[in-house]
Formats: sequence, C-alpha cells, structure tokens
Amino acid sequence: MPHFDNPAVLFTDIAGYNDLKMQRVQNACVRFVTGASRYDHVTPHYVELGMLKLEKRRTLAVANMIFKIINTRTPSYLFNKYQFTSSRNMCDTRSSKLQLLIPIHRTEKYHQSFLIQSSKLWNELHLYNYIGKTDNYVKCIVQKYLLSDMC
Repeated sequence: MPHFDNPAVLFTDIAGYNDLKMQRVQNACVRFVTGASRYDHVTPHYVELGMLKLEKRRTLAVANMIFKIINTRTPSYLFNKYQFTSSRNMCDTRSSKLQLLIPIHRTEKYHQSFLIQSSKLWNELHLYNYIGKTDNYVKCIVQKYLLSDMC
C-alpha cells in the first residue's frame, strides 16, 4: 500500500486510463489477499477489509494534507495560495468565514490541480469545523465518511 499512498497527493490530476490501471493493480492485490476469484466483484472485499479504493485513498490524502497546511500554516508557500471567504468583502452569508475561495479555473488541467481539488474538498467536508483538532482525529473522521460512502 505505500506504493499507492505515498504519491497519492501528486496523483490528483492523473489521467483516467492510468487511474484505471492502478485501480486494477489494487483490485488484484485485494483478490490475492482475500482469495477471491478473478471474476468476483471486489467491492465487498474492500468493505470486509475496511479498505478504501484508490480514488478515496487520494481523497483522504488530500484532505489530510490540506488540513495540515491550513491548521499549521506551513509550508507558507502553499498556505499563501489559499484565500478564505473572510478575506473578501462579501455580504454576510450563512457559510463559514473559514471556507476557501475556489480560484477561477478555465482549463481541465488546472481544475484537476491540487489547489482547486483541495479547496473544494475543504469546503465539501467542512474541515474548517475541525481547526485545532489533531491530524489523526480529522483523518479518522474523513476515513469513516469515505468508508460509509462505499457501502
């Protein structure tokens, strides 16, 4: 699994066919571990093992990384790329002032970038509610959410 997890944040913009190849490798590993047939559906085995598929593992890695960046404000060169809604002169809304502004993006490549994907994830998962909590706590919360989404 380290071969999948260590570069996970770098693969936010991976092409679909490469993503499919990597997913097939992970599926083969799960089938090997569980002794499942090549023709069996593999999703029940992921649920049985309490394991996330690659796309969800990448989501977890990005959520963990953005939380660390915002919570610790380091590294500063990444933290400075993010803008909070409170930094804009916006009318009072019901949304949190700790939500991130999504930069304007016109190309699909930029849409798949870490900055855009992490900003969207921060807002979607309401990670701003966990400021001050530990990284492991947030990782467990996000992992439980992603696992419940698989069932």
